[in-house]
Amino acid sequence: MMSSLVPKASLDEIQRMQRNFIWGDTESKRKFHAIGWDKIAVLKWMGGLGMRKLDFMNKACL
Repeated sequence: MMSSLVPKASLDEIQRMQRNFIWGDTESKRKFHAIGWDKIAVLKWMGGLGMRKLDFMNKACL
């Protein structure tokens, strides 16, 4: 159980790593992103990949 918020800078860095993994990006090569992250972060039964937005989860776990 969490008792404090994770800093936003840390959450942004984790989400950046998630996006880079999904898209196959590296520091030297960036690939074309065919769909927006907001559509990927939709629940599976609604047509998304079910990725969670960490800022919402951060607040929900308090």
